[in-house]
Amino acid sequence: MAITMLPTTMARKTIMIGSRSEVMAATAQSRATALIITLLPIVAALLLYFVVRDYFRPMLVNPLGWVMLAFAAFLLFIGNLIIRRLTRIA
Repeated sequence: MAITMLPTTMARKTIMIGSRSEVMAATAQSRATALIITLLPIVAALLLYFVVRDYFRPMLVNPLGWVMLAFAAFLLFIGNLIIRRLTRIA
């Protein structure tokens, strides 16, 4: 009985793998957008730090700047989780 079910099981698995690759292709743009949206503020902050140090310095020496950076990191994390959840493959 197990031998007769093997072709059916393999056919179902092939269909599932095919549909999974289709879903991965369909969500590729969303995943790329999530990566860009997550990395853009980090790259901008690093660019400001290295190009115009005096402009970005208060964010690193002032406790309010630390709070703002921590809050920004928290929001980036939450936004990334939301985007990942929206593009998650079931």
